[in-house]
Amino acid sequence: EPADADTEAELHAIAEVEDPDGDEVAITWGWRRDGVELDITLDSVPSTEPLRGQDWVAFALLDDGWEASGPVASEPLRISNAPPRGQVDVDRAAARTSEAFEGLVQAEDPDQDEVAVTWSWTRDGVATDVVTAMVPPEETRRGETWVPYALLDDGTDEAGPIEGPPVAIVNTAPRLSAAAIEPTTIVEASEVRCLAVGWDDPDGDPLAVRTQWFVNGVALDAGIGDVLDGTAFSRDDLVGCSLTPFDEVEDGEPVTSDDIVVANTPPRLASAAIDPSSPTAADVLTVVTTGSTDDDGDEVSVDVAWMVDGVVMHTGPSWDGHERDQDVVARVTPRDDREAGLEVSSPAVTVANTAPVGTSVIAGPAGASVEDEARATVITEDIDGDEVS
Repeated sequence: EPADADTEAELHAIAEVEDPDGDEVAITWGWRRDGVELDITLDSVPSTEPLRGQDWVAFALLDDGWEASGPVASEPLRISNAPPRGQVDVDRAAARTSEAFEGLVQAEDPDQDEVAVTWSWTRDGVATDVVTAMVPPEETRRGETWVPYALLDDGTDEAGPIEGPPVAIVNTAPRLSAAAIEPTTIVEASEVRCLAVGWDDPDGDPLAVRTQWFVNGVALDAGIGDVLDGTAFSRDDLVGCSLTPFDEVEDGEPVTSDDIVVANTPPRLASAAIDPSSPTAADVLTVVTTGSTDDDGDEVSVDVAWMVDGVVMHTGPSWDGHERDQDVVARVTPRDDREAGLEVSSPAVTVANTAPVGTSVIAGPAGASVEDEARATVITEDIDGDEVS
């Protein structure tokens, strides 16, 4: 026995003996393997001896002290296949939703057969379609529990499915590929935003970030939010930001933008006008400006071009070379110490006629008597070049 011994079985011989004279019977044991007698004289064979497919026979010589009989042999016992055995484990006890995980098996076969492994997995106690040792991350969701099972097959017998330890699916922290400042050109009046680029959360959590602003490398108040205005920076400052992605469980790794230099803001003029507004050729024209501003606080100067019929006639703060009936426009460009602002044109003024003037009166002839006819000559001047009567 046992009657269904396999490769790992220890064989035992049992004899039912009786003696008609009531004598005590001594038994001498022997064993044959595939018909060959072995040097085994015990009533048992250790499990290391039998191999699959062998035929074993136990035989006994009986002796009651007076005479011997036998040998008496058992029926042949065919050694059957021993099923494989193994232990199932996992490569990690917890896996993020972004990670694959794998079942591991240590299998052996007493008959030295090659062992095939068939995998199956349960998710929260329910069978899944995954039939490989590795579970890909796209199959898992945060909070699930996965358990592996391995069915071992040596070609003759199966063992299992053998259950392994569970794998807990835990949160994966969200990720950003970059942070970017918008707009890419900043001036004092800009509202600057820190934009999240490339949000990824394998758990499907919505985008959520914390913003940290930096000016010249110094961190600002963390409560500012994702919009920064010019009260926090000035021309030539370096503005940067970092974003930390987070979900309901944990923070991801922060990402930092490139710094952007705050550019100069050119000055502005609200309007320009020519003074006087109804000039004659005798007047010196100047420009009166309103609403001169510079966001950077620079001193503002102006360049003036005096135009007649679209042609620049003179440049400078004043002009006295205009003539009657000309329509004069002043084009005024504000400027700081770095660049010019947008040009502003004044309304056109039309140069009016200038009344002639008499410079002196000469009476004659000189030394006239009462009998002479007196004459008066008026010396005149007309700035517009008109003939004066």
